[in-house]
Amino acid sequence: MRRILLAVLILITSLTLTTQVMAFDSNPLDQACSSSTKAQASATCKQATAQGTTDPIAGPGGIISKTADIIALVAGIAAVILIIISGFRFITAGGIASGQRSGDPTGVKNARATLTAALIGLVVIVLSWAIVSYVTDNIIR
Repeated sequence: MRRILLAVLILITSLTLTTQVMAFDSNPLDQACSSSTKAQASATCKQATAQGTTDPIAGPGGIISKTADIIALVAGIAAVILIIISGFRFITAGGIASGQRSGDPTGVKNARATLTAALIGLVVIVLSWAIVSYVTDNIIR
């Protein structure tokens, strides 16, 4: 577990340090549209100029960012539902304390496994959403 946390910390640190180095302009028509007055008057160059330099697919507010937001929302809701379900399983198993002898020990074990998996899933969801948001907002422009 410590190795995983260390790897995530190193990844986030390296992304933070390389933000300015990896930023690039995503409008491929800049050079073509700046070559002549006739090219600047074309409909394609006017549209490219109006669009700006943000990438509509991978840039801030792009398709990748919106998709990551939706997936994180749905997965987060599913993780919270699993946490609630594991709470009910703890209650119906008849024991919350680890030293308690009454109740169903297998039910407690299964509820604890569900809770652990849901919490780990929630952490993975938050970290992956944060990484995707950071990359699309700061590195890809």
